[in-house]
Amino acid sequence: MKDTIKKYLEKKSIFKTKTFDCSEIAVCIPICNEYPNFMSVLKTLAISCAVANQQVQVVCCVNNKKNCNNEILENNFKMIYELNRILKKENQSEENNSLLKISVLDFTKENSFTEKQGVGWARKITMDYALANGAKVLACLDADTFVDENYVAQLKRFKDEKMEYATMDFYHKRIDDENQNSIQLNSAIQDYEDYIKNHSMNLRNCGTPFFYPALGCVIVCSDKMYAECGGMKNKLAGEDFYFIQEMIKNVINKNPDKISFPIEFLDTQVKPATRFSDRVIFGTGQALKKIVEGETVKYNTFCQEHYLQIKNFINVFNDLNKKNFPLNLQREAKKTCKELYYFLYEDGFFSDWDSIVANNKKSSKKLTVAFHCKFDGLKIIRALHYLQKTMQ
Repeated sequence: MKDTIKKYLEKKSIFKTKTFDCSEIAVCIPICNEYPNFMSVLKTLAISCAVANQQVQVVCCVNNKKNCNNEILENNFKMIYELNRILKKENQSEENNSLLKISVLDFTKENSFTEKQGVGWARKITMDYALANGAKVLACLDADTFVDENYVAQLKRFKDEKMEYATMDFYHKRIDDENQNSIQLNSAIQDYEDYIKNHSMNLRNCGTPFFYPALGCVIVCSDKMYAECGGMKNKLAGEDFYFIQEMIKNVINKNPDKISFPIEFLDTQVKPATRFSDRVIFGTGQALKKIVEGETVKYNTFCQEHYLQIKNFINVFNDLNKKNFPLNLQREAKKTCKELYYFLYEDGFFSDWDSIVANNKKSSKKLTVAFHCKFDGLKIIRALHYLQKTMQ
């Protein structure tokens, strides 16, 4: 076993030892209150396995909080019963040659989640379990998300080409009826997709490597990458954003030439459901829920002037780095992108810039990586919110 993975399992993993031979490709899925809808998702995975002729381990973490209502608890019990029934049927088969292997992790009773544990914890459980049992490819999926027929074939390509981290396209399934709620939901999800894809494109145009959409269901990583990044983050929501950020930093630190495009792209598409939810504290489901309840929801879009401040700052650094004058960053930023400068100054961005330059003075590529690791995705989104409030 690789030392990196071994150390992760010893120090950070929920599961420390191997208990069975996991398939090389694992699809890791948190499940809460998803019966019977998840069974349809499972069918799309089974079809995709058959098309690729590739075995896949589907690791299911059925979970709920300790104080959840009886409806959620009963739904989860039905889910566990049905998944175990499929497992039993498979185990009793003489051939037992199903390409879709299921692992059921029950976090509904004594080990149910606390108030501080959410979807990030559930993702970590599934991914730690897959890693501990020998999976080489860890793909995240949501229990409401359907996959294309070539989904597993693309995961196989990820494995065969020894990729470290990849993403893919997404398209929310639209509701196929004409009632007012459905029309509102379809319109809202279109607004959401437009927002997230435009935001991603604008960030890419700024020159930051942190431009990829932060959706859990599009994450695929190698076992080593997962361990090197310290595993999935335990967040009530936004765990995908932080994990993606760590993987991008990992990639560009190992290969500075990948700053422009640090992530591989798989030629497939996942299709999350269009529905409202209160399972996480923010996100698509929450916005859709508010719309159905009659509230007006607008996605927090930024104008081009805000993105231009980000782009100008990155360009200032690149120009100074080429001319070998990176220590002038604070002075030049104040002249070129004044509004952003005040945020960075108040945030302490420049306080250790001289030492960062000193530690990377022998390599302009390493200094570029250090700059982007400091001016990372979280810093940029905080800066955009600041600019939105202060720029008129």
